[in-house]
Amino acid sequence: MSEKSEEILVGNSITPPEMDNYEEDEDRRQLRAIYESSSYDILDQMNKDTFRGTYKILKSDITQFPLKDQKIFLDRYLEKMVEVYEYEFPQNPVYDSEQAIDRMFEFVEFVEFDNLMFLKYVWRYLDDILSVKIEDYVFVNGETIIEEVTNQANILTTLNENVSEFLRTYNKEGILEWFADRSERIKYDIYAENLE
Repeated sequence: MSEKSEEILVGNSITPPEMDNYEEDEDRRQLRAIYESSSYDILDQMNKDTFRGTYKILKSDITQFPLKDQKIFLDRYLEKMVEVYEYEFPQNPVYDSEQAIDRMFEFVEFVEFDNLMFLKYVWRYLDDILSVKIEDYVFVNGETIIEEVTNQANILTTLNENVSEFLRTYNKEGILEWFADRSERIKYDIYAENLE
């Protein structure tokens, strides 16, 4: 928990002196404080190796709340995505049902860490991942990689519409940087998957 997250948690948990201390209100305030603190901690880990662990531990602090609160978290993720990844959906995705919200959480997971199967399929059409320096390889073979990313985004039926949209509409530099970074993080897993 970061210092800022701790500040949020403590600050939102304390009952202001001018308010009566009703137990029900106190419980709600503490739950809201946990929600805000967990949201901050998750969003603070975007595009970092530590995202997966933080997200897996804290996601339930978000999903225990009603859909409107889950949507607020996802809105914050998309806002921060502009800052962290310089990516914005061409049209704002609509996620106002439980299924649509679940698909947005799948999108978050794909962007941050749950992309092994996709990367495996792309690397099947490229050189052996362990025989290249990934960053250099991606830089030199950018057009080929973008073409294969687009092909896989169009043919893989396991990708939801938000993931496909991201892969097809992310700018060239952004998608290549994302592809190189995620490939580097899990290159041994990709290699093992492609041996099968």
